[in-house]
Formats: sequence, C-alpha cells, structure tokens
Amino acid sequence: MKRILILIHVLFCGYICPLLAEDTGAVRYQDSILKVADALPATLVRLTYLRDMAYKHQYAPYNMTFSTRLYEEARRQKNAFYENMGAYYLAACYDKKHDPDSLSYWVDVLKDFVSQVGTYDYYLEQKAAISRALASKRQIEKAVYVAKETLEESKLRHSNNGMIAAYNSLGCAYGVSSRPNEALDSFLEAYRNFSPQTKASLKVDILSRIAQVYGNGGKDSLKLPYLHEMDTTLQTVISKEPETRKNWSNFEIDCEVKYILHYMNQKNFTVAHEHIEKVKKAYPVYFGTYDRMGELTAWLNKIENLFCIGRNGQHRYNNMDHSMMTAFCAVDLLLAGSTDKEHIWSANTEKAYHEKNKLPENHNFQFGKTLPVSRIIFTDFFLFVIVKMERHLREECRCQRNIEMHKNQCRKAESCLNIKNGRFAAI
Repeated sequence: MKRILILIHVLFCGYICPLLAEDTGAVRYQDSILKVADALPATLVRLTYLRDMAYKHQYAPYNMTFSTRLYEEARRQKNAFYENMGAYYLAACYDKKHDPDSLSYWVDVLKDFVSQVGTYDYYLEQKAAISRALASKRQIEKAVYVAKETLEESKLRHSNNGMIAAYNSLGCAYGVSSRPNEALDSFLEAYRNFSPQTKASLKVDILSRIAQVYGNGGKDSLKLPYLHEMDTTLQTVISKEPETRKNWSNFEIDCEVKYILHYMNQKNFTVAHEHIEKVKKAYPVYFGTYDRMGELTAWLNKIENLFCIGRNGQHRYNNMDHSMMTAFCAVDLLLAGSTDKEHIWSANTEKAYHEKNKLPENHNFQFGKTLPVSRIIFTDFFLFVIVKMERHLREECRCQRNIEMHKNQCRKAESCLNIKNGRFAAI
C-alpha cells in the first residue's frame, strides 16, 4: 500500500498537485482577505474594503463569499448604501447561475433600497437579469413579459443602464425562441442607447451578442466592427483596472473565439492561429449555449463508439477525480458491451456525487473480452495515468495475493493496456 501511495504521488504531482494547490490557495487567499476585514474597525473602513473585494472578485469561488460578507456587515452597521451594494452583487451571483427564483428575491430587496440610495439602476439591471434566467429555462413568454416590463419601468425612471439591460434580455429571449431578426433589433436598439453612463459590462455583452447574431447569419462584414469595438472596450477597462481582469476573462475568451471563427471562415488561417494561441484552454460551449448541453449530448450519444471523457472531452469543469471516473466508466461500458453513456455525462452533477453512481446491474463484465474499436475523447495525461497506475496496482495485488479484492482495478488495467496496444482508436 505504501508503494501505491508513493506511485500515486509521483504520477499526479505534475497535474493534481497544482489543482489541489489551486484549491488550497483559493481558500487561503479568501480567508486572508476575510481576516483583514475582521481586523479593520467595524466602520465605513471595513465596508469600503469589503465592497472593493466584492467588486474585484466577481467570479467563483469568491463572488458569493465576499458579496455575502459585504451584505451582512452592512446590515450590522445599518448602512443602506452598502447593503444595497451587497444585494446587487449577490443578485449578480444568481444571475450567473441562471436562477430566477433567487434573483427575484434579491431584486425585491434592491427595490426596497431605491428610495434610500437614490438610483433605480441596480434594481432594474437585476430585474432584467430575471428575464434572461427565465429564457435559459425556456420560459419564453414570461421572459419577454419581464423584459418589456423592465424596459417600460427603465424609461419611466430614466435609467440608461436599466433600459440597455432590458433590451439585452429581450433580445436574449427572442434569440432562444429562434427569432434572430427580433433579437438583433433589440440588441441594436440597446447599442443605439449607449451613453457615457452605460456600464462597460453591458456594452461588452451587447457588442458580443450583436457580433454573434451577425456571425450566425453569415454576415461577417457586419459582425467585425462590433467585434473590434468589443475588443477595444475590454482592453480599455482592463487597462484602467488591471486588478479586475479576472472579472472579464469570459468576455476575453468569447472575443477571441469569435475572432477565430471569423478568420477561419475567411480562410485566413495565419491570423486565426494567432487568436487560437490566446485561448488554448477555452470551453467553447460555455458562451451562450451551455443551457443546451442536453441537445449536444443527445446528438453525441448517437455515435455509439464515441465516449467523451475528462474536461476537454465534455467541455465541463470536472475536478481531477471526476475526470478520472469518466475514464473508468468509459472502460467499464466498453467491457460490458454497453453504449449507454448516461453515467459518463452524469459525472460531477450538482445533485449527486458521481463516484457513487454505478453501472446498471444487467451489465455483465467479461474479463479478457476483445474490445470494439472505439473513440475516446480525452487528454493524453489521463491515458498515461490510467495505464501506469492500474498496472502498478495490479502488481501490488499480486504481491498481496488478494486479486479478488482488487479485481475492478485489474480489470481496468487490462482495458487500459488494450488502449495502449492499439485496440482502441483514441482521438
């Protein structure tokens, strides 16, 4: 067993350790900020510090933590301005999660603060976000209704940011319901209402969506100016506030992906490659289509000998153990002669920790079975680890004369050796 542990450490230190270090580092970094906050006087000084942290960390895993702490501290100090700010950032967290119910709660909280903070912008921006969340759930009629209601209220309250956010949400609802012309009209109307007071995040989002619609319609010449403006806006805001760069990382990747697609369509592969180099680790389906993963997996599952595993294979954020389990599961399915990939795609779901998932009881494993030629989408690292680790685990089993206890590991080792020996066609 000691040899196994040493082996695992050696094999994984080049990949897992950085991941663990990243997770551990994130916790330490988060805790260090909160300790600084706790050490500050329970006055405006602490609130200002927490506000700055929430503003600079509008991305997981920090956004929820710092937003919550800001909101709670503001409530303790009975400071309506910062309490409103905390509620705004918390609403933004649920906007990213496409959670209309939680969004509605925080929108109601924000509405109550309007008279105290003197602006409708925070409330109306997040009310518009409810529409986008509804659209992502395919509740189109309700999404359109909320967007139009927010638009009228924004005009009444002279809220430029609220109005642009409402047009954005209306366009998203039309886009989800396959009404590209109406979606484009809404996005262009938002664009025409840009002003010096318009938030950069709203500008970038609108420009991205206009470029997307034109690109989908094959109108590359019309798309490119908006894409350039999106890029310029991003670089301007990042240059002014470099400490907030991670807040814009998704938009930066989105912009580069759009450039890649554009220049690929133009057969300008040299320029396309320059943009590819900037976005090697992108997850393309994250941008505007992640809510349609079910359609993608259903189509992929029609290819019987295709098994998508790991982060890059599934375009999903899998932790290392999740990624390894998708590989193990793929091998199990192949040994069982099954093409039911439900258990692979269910890895790392929110409601079930996938290591607990098991193959159907009617799967009868056959040791030494000749495996079919299959395709597995994976990273080379995963194949290396599976082959090496399972081979040594099998040898350890033999030394311990306990083959039965480790038969699953041995079985997986045999299958992985088959992979290495060319009995799989791996891509």
